[in-house]
Amino acid sequence: MRTLCAPLLFGTLLLAGNLAGCSEDNDACEGRPETCLSLTLFGASGVVAADQLKVLILRKEQPVSPSTPLSTVQDFPFKVAVLWPDGPGNLSVRSLLAGSLNGVSAELSLDLRNGQHAQRKLTLFPPLPGTTPMDMAKPRDLSMLPDLSTPKDLTATPDLTATPDLSELPDLTVTTD
Repeated sequence: MRTLCAPLLFGTLLLAGNLAGCSEDNDACEGRPETCLSLTLFGASGVVAADQLKVLILRKEQPVSPSTPLSTVQDFPFKVAVLWPDGPGNLSVRSLLAGSLNGVSAELSLDLRNGQHAQRKLTLFPPLPGTTPMDMAKPRDLSMLPDLSTPKDLTATPDLTATPDLSELPDLTVTTD
């Protein structure tokens, strides 16, 4: 069984191994005294592998979630252990492959404390088109400017001295039955 430890802001992620060689009821937190969540991650609709996981545990208004590189590319399904910070929180998982976001999970609410262990299953689906966050550190390529050689002709001004015909106005009376 391969094990990977990487610190997260609110916990630690441990890779418990690919499910291909272990039983599905295997607890990734087995033998750990800390409060721990054993997650079995599945892929759906083309999400088949990951080489990084981003586990978001939301306990504040602004989550901080560093990516955790996996020791090798993992084919779904596989298990991970998340060392849980005591108390309530919402958890979701993002998977990355070759630096690109390839899977997102639903959000899961838990309240674990005092060395409790829990087991949950999450399925990662492809992200919706157009929802990949932009890298704001890279500036846009401004070397190609739009063609401004033929601007709209603004020299022709409309005649505003003519009075519009207002003799036929719509009937705006309100009738009650």
